Amino acid sequence: LPAEVAIDAPFAVNATVVATATATATWRLVVDGAPVRRGEVALRAGRNVVQLRHRVATPGEHVVALEVLVDGDAVPQNDRGIAVVRGTARARVLCVTPGGRDDRLTRALRAAGLDVVVAAPAAAPLTLGVLDGFRAVVLEDVPAAALPSGAMRALATWVRDLGGGLLMTGGEQCFDVGGYHKSTVENVLHVTLEIREEKRSFGVAMAIALDRSGSMRAPAGDATKMQLANRGAASAIELLSAIDAVAVLAVDQAAHVVQPLVAVDDPESIASAVRRIESAGGGVFVGAALHAAADELAAAVQETRHVVLFADASDAEEPGDYETFVPELVANGTTVSVIGLGSATDRDAQLLERLAELGQGRCQFVADATELPRVFAQETIQVARSSLVEAPTDVAVDAALPLLGDLPAQVPPLGGYSLAWLRPDAERGAVSVDEHAAPIVAHWQCGLGRAAAFLGEADGPLAGAWADWAGYGDFFGPLVRWLGGSAAGELWVDAAREGDVGVYRIEVDPERAALLDAARGVRTQPDGSTHELDLVATGPGRAEIRVPLGTEGVHRAALRLGDDTVRLPPLCRPWSA
Repeated sequence: LPAEVAIDAPFAVNATVVATATATATWRLVVDGAPVRRGEVALRAGRNVVQLRHRVATPGEHVVALEVLVDGDAVPQNDRGIAVVRGTARARVLCVTPGGRDDRLTRALRAAGLDVVVAAPAAAPLTLGVLDGFRAVVLEDVPAAALPSGAMRALATWVRDLGGGLLMTGGEQCFDVGGYHKSTVENVLHVTLEIREEKRSFGVAMAIALDRSGSMRAPAGDATKMQLANRGAASAIELLSAIDAVAVLAVDQAAHVVQPLVAVDDPESIASAVRRIESAGGGVFVGAALHAAADELAAAVQETRHVVLFADASDAEEPGDYETFVPELVANGTTVSVIGLGSATDRDAQLLERLAELGQGRCQFVADATELPRVFAQETIQVARSSLVEAPTDVAVDAALPLLGDLPAQVPPLGGYSLAWLRPDAERGAVSVDEHAAPIVAHWQCGLGRAAAFLGEADGPLAGAWADWAGYGDFFGPLVRWLGGSAAGELWVDAAREGDVGVYRIEVDPERAALLDAARGVRTQPDGSTHELDLVATGPGRAEIRVPLGTEGVHRAALRLGDDTVRLPPLCRPWSA
């Protein structure tokens, strides 16, 4: 296939079929996993050329496969060849908004001349192949749990290694209260989302009851479910401080106190003990867990008391008198939340949901155990409630903001904002004029891409005077354009495959040849691993990059030249090694 084609423009699919004998074969063209055409072809012994025409309707990567089948073929494993083509169009922005709404932000970006695609969180096309067709992504006050599985990992890779741009805006469903602390997305943001004791007005007493039944021995990625649950509890403890207290219990057919209620003077020491909990046997007895947690919290001096029960949604047993006991806890000032490993359709999911309902807390199901640290952190932040300032706040613009483009030098007050902290290498574009002096706009270069945070609410109750500000589009339009960057001008790229090696030939105008000397690139293999690109000069303003295509799947690469990042055409080997 060609490396790149304009969307809706026809192009040729060329295939070479080697046959050992004359035969009539059936063929099928499959694009992005869906059959699009089929037919028959007469093959002669030896090499046969099959040519088809196709077109793609959407920008981004498209994997094209040709399958050629002959009855009685003794080696069907080599009957399928694949290639990848990039559909190109003008720069597009993906806005993931609450409920997939078209709102003031999306309308302002369109008015600024951007091609905007709007999606609801659950349906957001956040995969590397689809993201290849976008220059920037906006997450507008949407919670992490609402995004598709794997979306946050793909977003982080796309920004850091493939030169994408990310804007996150604040509100009641985003940043730390939205569950992004301890996530891969937080790693590419330029702000950190931890709780800071000096910004809190009250302490919390928390009892964490962890399922250590036999099912927790099962592997999940590079660890067991028990180890991941331990890491989750540890992440919650590490967010607490000396004004808080915590108790930890390991529960199978009884509740075992790992850490009696203690002030969190040394969170790392407590977390270290929790990380050593091992799976035992039997199921998790929910009633025993609740009673033991309540006993630990009975001595708490904090007015806010909270139980977090972690249990397998397919193996939660013996709830006991929970229908009366949990309401009694609530009446005495103790709330209950549940983190269920599994899904809402599992055998014991309704019990766990009912526990959280009675306990006036939250119930979250986690199908991917590697997400447990993020979910435990989110639950802790929800209880501590220290990260959302809900008061009208003036905002001052810093010197770094105008450097991103023609952005306003003055902005109006906000109705409130999400509280976060600037990373050492980040630039602050605007700051709250209050006792927190917190970042309101912050940005940085993250690997090959760019990320920015607007800690106010773009469209909602906390937007304040921004809701009818005449300069709204003049602020967000240039900001998103900066994030998306620009295609590196006067850069020519030729991409081809030579056997099991992908070859990129890069050329710039000779007077810009110094750009190649300082260029940096990253290639991303189908398994997600990354490697630096090695540019070899082949002449004035010319260089060659050779990358091994050792595994089946799409191989991606991006190159940074000066202030611009260009995504090189994707490549793949046509058949499995």
